[in-house]
Amino acid sequence: MGSMPPGPDGKPLDPLAAAPVRRNMIMMVARQHSHALNTHPRLQEAAKEGNIDGRYFQESLKFRMKSSLLLEACMRVAIEKQAPELARTVVESVAMYKIGVTSPTSSASIGWFRGAVQAQYGPGNVPAARVHSVKIETEDEDEVATGDVVTVKVDVERTHAKAFTRQKVQLCQKQGLNPNEELRKYREGWWVILSAKKKGSGNPERLVLVRPILVSKIDMERTTIQMKFKGPPEAGVWEFRMDLKSQEFLGCDSRVDKEVTIVSADDVKKAEFLKNEEDEGEQKKGGKEDDDSSEDEEDGDVVLVNSPRNKGKGDSGDLRKRNVPKKATE
Repeated sequence: MGSMPPGPDGKPLDPLAAAPVRRNMIMMVARQHSHALNTHPRLQEAAKEGNIDGRYFQESLKFRMKSSLLLEACMRVAIEKQAPELARTVVESVAMYKIGVTSPTSSASIGWFRGAVQAQYGPGNVPAARVHSVKIETEDEDEVATGDVVTVKVDVERTHAKAFTRQKVQLCQKQGLNPNEELRKYREGWWVILSAKKKGSGNPERLVLVRPILVSKIDMERTTIQMKFKGPPEAGVWEFRMDLKSQEFLGCDSRVDKEVTIVSADDVKKAEFLKNEEDEGEQKKGGKEDDDSSEDEEDGDVVLVNSPRNKGKGDSGDLRKRNVPKKATE
C-alpha cells in the first residue's frame, strides 16, 4: 500500500490497523478470488448444512456496488484527462470484479473462464465480438478535414449469439419459465474506446471518445455501432486505435489500428472556391447561365457547388457546409 506518513507517536501508520480499511481489503481479496471461494468443496458442504452466514453474500453485493461507483468515477477522470490507457484499465477492472478473478488479462484467468463458459454452452462456444470493419470518415465528403464532425462506424459480429440464445431457451424450458419474457431481461455490456495520435509527432495517444454499448437482444448477431467526434485540429496522418472491450467476459476484446489522413479545412474551402469560380467562368463563356443564378447571388450565397448553374453537378456540399460547428457531437 506504499509508504505511510508517521503517526502522532512518530511511528509509521499501519493502514490495516483501521477496521474499515482492513474490512475493505478483505472484501477486495475475497471478490478477486470469488470463483475459487464459491466453488470450494467446504463452502458447498456448509451450504448444504445451512452453516453459511447470509451476511457474506449480502456484504459482498454491497461492496461490488460501491466498487462500481468508484470505477465510474475513474472513467470520468479518464475522459477528462483524455487518458486512453486508464479508460481501458477501468473496463478490464469492471470485468475482473464482476467475474471474480485476480487478473482480467492473464492466461490463467482467461483459460479458466473459457473452460467454464464451454462447460455451460458447449465446446467451442465462447463469447466474442468479431470486428469486420472500422470506418472513420466525414459523411458526404471525400476527405476528413480538420475540425470536421467525424463519424466512426464499427461493424461487429457477436459470434456467441446463437449458442447463448439456445442455452437460455433450454434453461427456461427446464425451469418452466416463459423464454420470451426471460430473454428480454438479458443485458450484455461492451465499451468502444477510440484514441489517436499524430504520426511522427512523438506525442502520446489521446482519448478521443468512450462509448458504452448495451446489448439487450441476446440473439443479435451483427450490428453497426456509429459514433461521432470532432476531428483533429492539425492536418497530417493520424493513427487511430479502436478498442472494443467487454465488461462481462474475459479474453474477447478486439483492437483495430487505422491510419487516416486529415486535410486542412482552409485548403478544402480554398479548393472548392477556386473550382466554383472556374465552373462559373466556363458557364459564362458558353452562355449557359441559368436565370436562377442571379437569385443565388442576391440571397448572399457564396457560389454553391450544387447550385442550379452547375445543373446539380460538382463536389458534395457547399462552402458553408464545411464550416466547423461550435460544438461537435460525440
